[in-house]
Amino acid sequence: AVSSRDGGRTRTNPAVVDSHPDNLQYFDDKNSIAANPVKAGVAYSVWDNLISPNANPYADMHAAAYMGPGYFSMTTDGGRTWSTPKARSPQSRARR
Repeated sequence: AVSSRDGGRTRTNPAVVDSHPDNLQYFDDKNSIAANPVKAGVAYSVWDNLISPNANPYADMHAAAYMGPGYFSMTTDGGRTWSTPKARSPQSRARR
């Protein structure tokens, strides 16, 4: 996610909301960020955190589905910092 200090005309300083470095078993999908229309500097990010069935890249190509919960994070300072991601929905099945 990026931040803006001029109402969105320019964006700077990308902020990491969620990451899984060196872990091929997790994949963030369907990311979306929405600004609060009445509270300046407030925005919400949601995404699916998909977990592969077995973390084997070859086997994953043949997997029928990944499973994982939906996550939520928010910013109140224009995107400079984000809250710790929290699972907000039960595990769902995502078809490829």
